[in-house]
Amino acid sequence: MIYITKKAQKYISKLLCNQPKKTHIKLLILSPNTENIKCQVEYYIPQVQFSDKEKKFKFSNFNVYINKANIMTINYIRIRLKENNLNKQIIVNISTSKLNLKQKLSAFIQSKINTFLMQHKGYVELIDVTEDMFVLIKFFGGCNGCAMANITLQEGIEKEIKKFFPEIKGVQDITQHVRNNSSYY
Repeated sequence: MIYITKKAQKYISKLLCNQPKKTHIKLLILSPNTENIKCQVEYYIPQVQFSDKEKKFKFSNFNVYINKANIMTINYIRIRLKENNLNKQIIVNISTSKLNLKQKLSAFIQSKINTFLMQHKGYVELIDVTEDMFVLIKFFGGCNGCAMANITLQEGIEKEIKKFFPEIKGVQDITQHVRNNSSYY
């Protein structure tokens, strides 16, 4: 899944020597599930920041971490070193998986929408995408029964989905909302 050329591994190892001990690399996937997918490389200290939402890839002198929610949208990542004269530059190439729309939407909801909703101890699940391009979702946790669920749907979830997936005409909530102690509002 992640391939780093020998030259790039050597260069990254050299850069890491100038960082605090146990510093590794993290790949941040920007704009996943879109045509503009990009990858940002940054230093990372896992014992301070590591969570079960990340996957670790071991290399000889360092580890590379990536968010698990982004893994299913990526076929492989190739990291190489570009050298011209005195300049050295790390180049990252990403090959995305050939996922269908429903898989892309599901990954998007997991990585973008649910991260926000977790602040209210809630989340949504993608149920289906209709033939006429409407997304069907259900609210769970603190979002089920929440008085603000409809506003969250229209002003947050639907706007974000339509921004990244312009072919989507709308998002519909099919939850049988039940107000209970865990409902946020």
